[in-house]
Amino acid sequence: MRDVDGYEARTFWADVLAVVLISAMGAGMHFVWARVASIPYLRWLALFVPVNESAWEHVKLGAWPLLAWAVLMLVRNGGRKDARKWFTPAAIAVWSAYMVMFSVHAALPEAFGELGMVRYIGSFMVGVAHGIASFRLVEGRPASDRLWPLGAAMMAAIVAMMVVFTYIPPHIPLFMDSITGTYGI
Repeated sequence: MRDVDGYEARTFWADVLAVVLISAMGAGMHFVWARVASIPYLRWLALFVPVNESAWEHVKLGAWPLLAWAVLMLVRNGGRKDARKWFTPAAIAVWSAYMVMFSVHAALPEAFGELGMVRYIGSFMVGVAHGIASFRLVEGRPASDRLWPLGAAMMAAIVAMMVVFTYIPPHIPLFMDSITGTYGI
């Protein structure tokens, strides 16, 4: 995948741009539900945007844009014929982005005290950057092709969880709205 004509440099800057664009998309997505919750024909958007201030609902801010970015990478790099090689890097990108985002978000106040919006935006951007870097580290590896069923299962699981837990969230702290103490919609 890498050649001597600057592919790596172009990819690096494209990935930096992707982090910035995904972060901007995430910021915009964060406030959508407050504006559309009372409009019946737009309630389907709950599947794609956070419906409350729980840690879990914020997975949508990174997961859907990262998944769209990964699909763009699939199309750009060969399309359907390379789908088996795509599932594992894409799943690892989405899952690892959320894990890093959640971990950094939890760790920052312990290390530095309350940081306000820096905590939220910083943890989100670090998570997205980690997801993209993870994709790049795993893509093209022989194991990606061999492990595609695992990648497909991981991708199906995160999508199913985002859909189901929007409407039927488990009543544990990860899913509790930090402001109202409620769960789900």
